[in-house]
Amino acid sequence: MTQAIVSLLLNAILIGRFGIAGCAMTALVVESLGLVLYTRAFRDIAVISADRFVLKPAAASVIMALFLYATTGFNIALEVLGGALAYVLALYLIKGITRDELNMIYRELAG
Repeated sequence: MTQAIVSLLLNAILIGRFGIAGCAMTALVVESLGLVLYTRAFRDIAVISADRFVLKPAAASVIMALFLYATTGFNIALEVLGGALAYVLALYLIKGITRDELNMIYRELAG
């Protein structure tokens, strides 16, 4: 409920001023708020490793974003594929995902 209210308020303020960029800003703020709220609520149920479940994926996302920025203007299909590969490779190299997890993903995708 909190996220919905914040989203409505920020969209009302930011979309008129910044257009689609305001909508993106709202999404970023609301999703970040949700991450904080759900992490705090979930803390009572289980121990969460912020390093593995938040920081490492965030670092891999930054690496992917840098890759996508560097390849701006390329074929969109290549950018999407390259961005996905950059993310998974970065996550693997910083030990945010294990070889067993990669094998499981491969098996699922292979059918």
